[in-house]
Amino acid sequence: MSEYTPELLCDGDIRLYHGDCIDVIRSLPACSVDSVVTDPPYGIDFVGAAWDGDTIRAEHGTFQAWTTAWAGECLRVLKPGGHLLAFGSPRRWHRLAAGIEEAGFDIRDSIAWLHVQGWPKRLDIAYAIDRGQTLSREQILRFTTWLRSTGITAAQINEATGTHMASHYLSIKSQPAVPRAKEFDLLRPLLPEVPAEIEELVAQRTGTTREDRETAYKGRATELLGRWETLDSGTPVLGEAKQWEGWGTALKPAFEPVVVARKPLESTVAASVTQYGTGALNIRRCETETGAYPPNVTCDQTAAGQITAESGVQVADHWPVWRLHAKAGPDERPKVGGVAHPTVKPVGLMAWLVRLITPSNGLVLEPFAGSGTTGEAALAEGMRAILIEREATYLPLIRQRLARPIDTVLPLGGVA
Repeated sequence: MSEYTPELLCDGDIRLYHGDCIDVIRSLPACSVDSVVTDPPYGIDFVGAAWDGDTIRAEHGTFQAWTTAWAGECLRVLKPGGHLLAFGSPRRWHRLAAGIEEAGFDIRDSIAWLHVQGWPKRLDIAYAIDRGQTLSREQILRFTTWLRSTGITAAQINEATGTHMASHYLSIKSQPAVPRAKEFDLLRPLLPEVPAEIEELVAQRTGTTREDRETAYKGRATELLGRWETLDSGTPVLGEAKQWEGWGTALKPAFEPVVVARKPLESTVAASVTQYGTGALNIRRCETETGAYPPNVTCDQTAAGQITAESGVQVADHWPVWRLHAKAGPDERPKVGGVAHPTVKPVGLMAWLVRLITPSNGLVLEPFAGSGTTGEAALAEGMRAILIEREATYLPLIRQRLARPIDTVLPLGGVA
């Protein structure tokens, strides 16, 4: 008997599991789900969250190996010909696709979701120079290696400092960091005697006023397609800094890829559809309102409006197949006890993806439930869903989301 007992929600149409998705999926019967629609961690240490970096590396070594592990379990429980749709980041998309392929899936396509709400995350080169950022990576790693050797835990660091920076202060790989004196002083009661070299590194770090790492760019859009006017950085004063004013390290994020994969067929698509209800895409129900064939690009209303405004070309006249899904707003972001999920996808977008690959009354698997958007989308489409969430703090968000009335008439989203 499985050690995992689901919590039944929405008259049993939603089965909610609390646990690591790899372990939970192993407890499910083979060939028992019709589709997988998922928004997994991107492996980019988003907001310093352990679930998006340190946990993956600690348990599986690399993001790609971890992807292969969970995708392999999804492959087992999918019916032959069943599809998997998985969101990724532009930086790690190739590893996501490779991991899914290594698990045994056939990569069929990719879908680009275009939006305009992303914030640039980058290092401002001029201000890094101007503020005298002198700690090298080697120096930072000397600090993080020493801190790890003390035996202090991430939980202790976060609790003592009131931050979520432990994954950086303890990292010996991705985005290591040295705390300023203010934070380091809060850790002293938990530490052994601090070597002089470490004291010097903290002092050197504290002598700066801006972290030498990529951060969300604080500015405002002055025109439609994301031209930015700096609001708060001041003016570089050093000649060397002036030379590099306007240089950074990253572009404004405006798209997220979705890997489209399929479990290998037993024979033909026709045979798979007849026997299992899987293997094909629901083209007719995913057409635009004008009846245009659905493309592998989906675009939100704001992005479409900006393209029209910048080019003078009516998007509706030339790209009638673009589907519109706004970036998730406050009404789509449940909050319970001050906790909200940082990476919520729009319900309309998720409903379109569910509809694209799931047969009528089918069973959708979401290994990374987050706030439960995929579950809500499945219900809106008349489907059932298995939701799995590892983080206990997000379970109340799922319950709250699914307790409210579900809109079962979501717009098709043709460009207008």
